[in-house]
Amino acid sequence: VVDDEIDLLKTIVEVLKLKFDRVDMATSGKEALDKIGECDYDVVLTDLGMPEMSGWEVAEKVKGLLPASKVILVTGWGMHAEDELINHEAYVDTILSKPYDLHQLLMIIEQVFSDDQGASVGD
Repeated sequence: VVDDEIDLLKTIVEVLKLKFDRVDMATSGKEALDKIGECDYDVVLTDLGMPEMSGWEVAEKVKGLLPASKVILVTGWGMHAEDELINHEAYVDTILSKPYDLHQLLMIIEQVFSDDQGASVGD
């Protein structure tokens, strides 16, 4: 899980740990990519609006390193991000708009990665 909002990041990670075997967190795109260099992740959940590296950039780099990884982009930008998805669909599997509830997040994760039990969710 990648997000620069620390409190939100911690909450999401704690909830995901109840359901998934492995969940890691990163507060920036750079930190996420460093972790991806150390471990393979099945699902990457990244915020769109972060300083230094956007969620689009994180997603593109993740897919370059781990092509089989599923990338979920989280955004508060609504339809603007949905419109942009056409330019980035090669490396973003789905977009989740804020605000969302944690049940919705779990459903989205299961939808993008439904055919593998015990998936690890990370950066």
